[in-house]
Amino acid sequence: MTNPLARSEAEDFLFKEAALLDAWRLEEWANLFTEDGEYLIPATDAPDGAPGTSLYLVYDDRHRLGERAKRLLKKTAHAEQPRSRTRHMSSNVMVAEAEGTVTPVFCNFVVFRSRMEKTDIYPGHAEYRLVHGSDGLRIAARRRFSTSTSCVPRARSASFSEACPTRRVRGFPRCPRPSAPAAGCSSPACRPAPCRRPGRNPAA
Repeated sequence: MTNPLARSEAEDFLFKEAALLDAWRLEEWANLFTEDGEYLIPATDAPDGAPGTSLYLVYDDRHRLGERAKRLLKKTAHAEQPRSRTRHMSSNVMVAEAEGTVTPVFCNFVVFRSRMEKTDIYPGHAEYRLVHGSDGLRIAARRRFSTSTSCVPRARSASFSEACPTRRVRGFPRCPRPSAPAAGCSSPACRPAPCRRPGRNPAA
């Protein structure tokens, strides 16, 4: 029988996750996910849409997360040179009843991102599915819902923040039309670039 997850334990885990992101220890952050873990950000106009049938702003598996972390830590990641300074804040943490070996955890969040003398704020709420691993808690799924009503062109990587992605929207289940803006975003900055050939993986 799985031991119930205490709220204080869940909070400590979320605070640890935030600290890794803010310190740009992105590969360590990616390692918090299980091998089949997922990171999802649905479109703001379809927050309950299924990944296989709805357009997602971010839909990454564990491998894609690891590759994204490696790219952002390279000096060739020009969108983050100099790197953004971020602060990830989590609050209102609630732990639901376990579903077998998985425990749903819910929280509100705010991400503060400062770069080039400009600070942006991204509020929202999140749903986690946590499991106990041999080395502590792991993330089986992380779904973030943005409550921001606008997309900000500067937020291109935001070290996995909850901002709307701009030019290259990653992780879509299928390619959107190049001329169509990302769902839930009215800003011209959120128009996705044309799809690349399979196997090509440009920097985010």
